[in-house]
Amino acid sequence: MNIQGIESVSSKLKEWGNFNSGILFLVKAICTTNEWPYGEIWKADKNNEFMIWSGFWSRNEYYFERFSKFSSFHKFAKGLGLIGRTWKQGNLILLEDISKSKFFMRKEIAKVEGLNSVSCLPLLDNGKVICILSFFLNKMSLDDIECAKMLFSRSESLGKILTGIS
Repeated sequence: MNIQGIESVSSKLKEWGNFNSGILFLVKAICTTNEWPYGEIWKADKNNEFMIWSGFWSRNEYYFERFSKFSSFHKFAKGLGLIGRTWKQGNLILLEDISKSKFFMRKEIAKVEGLNSVSCLPLLDNGKVICILSFFLNKMSLDDIECAKMLFSRSESLGKILTGIS
């Protein structure tokens, strides 16, 4: 995904009627454009104590059904696991090999599903994390890393759009 692709998705994002529809559109657009197999959505609970699994998109939902179901049973406090660390830091985290990570808690089931790398992208509004998008890949390339960095450079504008359609 390049700058023009992000701008195109951003303009289409404004057309969605609510946050949930908009965020799912965004995850699907990012995954399909980059040929990333699986993307998750994490949002803070009502008390802002935990990030909870809030959905996913995959080009093969049946294949990733077990991983998504397993993920849906988890919640992360700030600083706990990959999601919690991303929430606490408010920064992009890239893991090229999740099997070597000490803080990625779902590595066994991810490996079974062929998911070996992840980029964890917080979307921001005025510096506050409003949700986290996790994109899983079989193997992360330099292009994938650059794309994730470019998406993070636009995380504030994407977050503002999303909170504006809530």
